[in-house]
Amino acid sequence: MRSVECVGRTIEEAVDAALKQLGVGRDRADIIVLDEGSRGILGLGAKMARVRVKEIFVTSAPANAAVNFLRRVAQLMGLPEPLVEVKEEEDTLAVTVEGENVGPMIGYHGDALDALQLLTGLVVNPQGRDSDHYYHLTLDVSHYRERREDTLSRLALRLAEKAEETGHRQELEPMNSYERRVIHTALSDYPGITTFSEGEDPYRHVIIAVEGEEEPLEAQPNEEY
Repeated sequence: MRSVECVGRTIEEAVDAALKQLGVGRDRADIIVLDEGSRGILGLGAKMARVRVKEIFVTSAPANAAVNFLRRVAQLMGLPEPLVEVKEEEDTLAVTVEGENVGPMIGYHGDALDALQLLTGLVVNPQGRDSDHYYHLTLDVSHYRERREDTLSRLALRLAEKAEETGHRQELEPMNSYERRVIHTALSDYPGITTFSEGEDPYRHVIIAVEGEEEPLEAQPNEEY
């Protein structure tokens, strides 16, 4: 997404200069006034107006709702304005957030990120699954999910090797359903190893065991992770 900063004797003049430089119309521009400028006294001490204009892509109303909501959340959290992008394919919205100091939007092990994904989904689908067009929404901040998936997959393989060597099941820390799914998927084709989940949320966790080891009755490997 391109952006430019321009100055002018007035805000309108600065905006027009920025739009011309980007080659876009106002309907494809996000305009931020950095300095309103001043005329000074009798022409003395005049200060130029300064604006930042970002090119935006024309998207659907649900996508715009997601972008506006996340920008507002960042503002309320006291964070610099992030870059929010949406990839839309039929009934799916993949939302990514990039920017400085966006860690609070991720939280501990992604707890804030999971909450924001849920809330953004509610904003996009105010009528829930009963709406005429329900959008499945995913949210990632600074590629956290990508990095977390890689970390969890490597952890799963390491513990599977340990289970093989020792013959003892390996118990992971409690995780949300998304992270448990990553563990199950990472080891789905691992020969001689099985995975299942135990406990109730928020303490539900994954067990990695050698195939043939008796699973407790409360373990339900076929339920929603």
